[in-house]
Amino acid sequence: MTSLDSQFTPPRRRQNLSAYVVGALEEMIQREQLKVGDRLPTESQLGEMFDVSRTVVREAVSHLKSRGLVETRRGIGAFVIRRHASTSFMTEGLSLETASEIVQVLEFRIPIETEAAGLAAQRRTEQDISALEENLARFARSIGDRHLAKQEDFEFHRLIGAACRNHVYLRFYDFFGETMVPRSHVEDLGARDEMMRYLENVLEEHRAIYRAIVDCEPDRARQAMQDHLGRSWRLYHGRLETPGESD
Repeated sequence: MTSLDSQFTPPRRRQNLSAYVVGALEEMIQREQLKVGDRLPTESQLGEMFDVSRTVVREAVSHLKSRGLVETRRGIGAFVIRRHASTSFMTEGLSLETASEIVQVLEFRIPIETEAAGLAAQRRTEQDISALEENLARFARSIGDRHLAKQEDFEFHRLIGAACRNHVYLRFYDFFGETMVPRSHVEDLGARDEMMRYLENVLEEHRAIYRAIVDCEPDRARQAMQDHLGRSWRLYHGRLETPGESD
């Protein structure tokens, strides 16, 4: 794979890095530089190839999974399974790097995940509670590392989807992968203290959702989730250049 390194020049702007990596890998697959059955390079190798972080690489691979091009095998890596992407109305063309795209995805997520929290409060098992507890503990430990915190943020929402006992919710989370958790605001927070305050607020909101689920109070769980995602919506909506920006 090292012979391919020089064929790609990373974009100058940080914006849309994951979309850039997705496009480059798709082109390699379509040209059969990566054939069906081939294993993708490791995260670190792809990071070096495209001069991007491992977080960006994970987002790109998540996009390729949702488009049906690759699958991941635990402990082995990601493998090409199809030359041409299957279209998905939820992921086609989404980079989730711009404020307008993040706002639109949050508007899509809010009603779905609000109801997911309510269902989880009605249907959760002790195993679900244990998994959520462990996730919150990991999130608390990872607050100093925005990349790890983002992984735990996504996992918390996916665990709630699992607690719904409805496989369609899990498909929803798998379609988006970690890209559904916007990282641009956290990366814009230059001061470490400011970043940690932001992530601590997210953690406290997760705890409020968790407590409502533990107490089997669906209305309270819905409200806590709506408050959580609604705060993110207000944050990114406030960053739009114009009130009517949509692309």
